[in-house]
Amino acid sequence: MSEGAEGGIPPEVIAALTAAVKETLGAAFIGFCIGTTLYGITMLQTYLYLKSYPKDPIWSKLLVGMFWALDTFTTVLIAHLIYTYVVLNFGDPVADEKIPWSFALENEIVDIITLMAQCYFAYQLFRLSPKNLKIVPVFIAMLALAAFFLDIKVTAQLFSNLSFSEALSERSFNVTGSVVQGLCALCDILITVSLIYTLRNWRSGISSRTTIIIDNLILYAVTRGILTAICQIMFMALNASMPGHTFWQPFHQAVGKLYVNSVLASLNFRPVAGPNSGSGAVPIGKDMDTNSTQIRFGGHTKSWALSTNPLATTVVNSAPSKYPASSYLTQEERELDNIPSRKDSVV
Repeated sequence: MSEGAEGGIPPEVIAALTAAVKETLGAAFIGFCIGTTLYGITMLQTYLYLKSYPKDPIWSKLLVGMFWALDTFTTVLIAHLIYTYVVLNFGDPVADEKIPWSFALENEIVDIITLMAQCYFAYQLFRLSPKNLKIVPVFIAMLALAAFFLDIKVTAQLFSNLSFSEALSERSFNVTGSVVQGLCALCDILITVSLIYTLRNWRSGISSRTTIIIDNLILYAVTRGILTAICQIMFMALNASMPGHTFWQPFHQAVGKLYVNSVLASLNFRPVAGPNSGSGAVPIGKDMDTNSTQIRFGGHTKSWALSTNPLATTVVNSAPSKYPASSYLTQEERELDNIPSRKDSVV
């Protein structure tokens, strides 16, 4: 007679628990492999940011530090989850069926990361949008907040349930989780579409060199939005169509790190429109002390400095001018390219 049967648990129950644990552990391990790979990219982007932009505002550095810390924390929590399965509860499927605290807490940390990233992009969109469209980023922020508070309910259910089978079998758990993922996907789609619309409007009446920069920014916005939206949609589809299973875990673990990397990429990707740059974009950060670069134009060397505003592609002439630093180009470049004055920055 098996040990489980001696303890009053029928062998078929032990077999079912073992199968459930294998499924949960397998999905968690695949997600952990994907997540640690993305975490490596987070580390690289954080290093590049700190090295390239030492004179950025303190709030920008704090934002990067918070994203890095939260991403690190989620990686540690998933590592603890797997350690609990394969070491602490090894050979005990009954114990493995219980929800580890690290799994429930990781869900809430990912929720915080998602809210921060979506509100960050909504804020940048708010700054770029014309007055008649500023309601769009406000609506996006409201959707993000709604998803955040709904996901708090999901986390509370994870903490209150003793086992995965109990939590996953609750209809309210699956419905609430699916709504959260749907709202997050909708936010990503709205952010992407709004950025594309705003940036395309900026293309009118500007030079071909600057148009290339705008096109590159549009490509970045599309890529960022597609990755996170697909991840959320797959998460939602698996959660809604296969209740009682945890096949959604790889997407859950990946999506938080995708949000982190999308914000870090937006901070690190700051092209500058140069008068004689063939590609339309000049790398920034060659001079780490001044965040500036020099461009040869018409036999003269001109110095350009990058605005410290994150996500900015603002071009500023280092020489004094009657135009403020927030002008899109200096007076000379407006005359050369016949570009109207633009405000602040481009996401």
